[in-house]
Amino acid sequence: MQAELLYKNFKINKEKLKSDTKDKIMEEYGNAADDEEMAKYEEDVYINNDTSVWGSWWKDHEWGYKCCDQTVRNSYCTGAAEASAELMKANIARKEANSDINYCIRLFETCHDLVWGSEVPDDLVVDQKRLTEALQKDEELSELIEV
Repeated sequence: MQAELLYKNFKINKEKLKSDTKDKIMEEYGNAADDEEMAKYEEDVYINNDTSVWGSWWKDHEWGYKCCDQTVRNSYCTGAAEASAELMKANIARKEANSDINYCIRLFETCHDLVWGSEVPDDLVVDQKRLTEALQKDEELSELIEV
């Protein structure tokens, strides 16, 4: 009976010593089974507040950072703030272009209506002298074409 207790005690101490030894070795040397191969070059190194690596974005035959659309290497990343500012500038330019085009179209339609006599406003004042000059020039041109 006493031998049996001593044997159980021995087994417990042996397991404890074995686990302590294993823990010390793991602490000192690490786990060789989990060893990751190191690349020759640095990979996924983020600098200057970037969240992507250089070369993750391509536009107009230039490489850049995807996070901020910068094509200047090692420039400081302003991230979403710069992207939203660029988008806002593009939207403003597009709206201005559309408003200019719409203005020109409206002006053309107004002039077209006035020239061809459709929907002439009642308050339109016509200069009689200019009208007679224009009619004379039109007659002269038509005579030249007929000859």
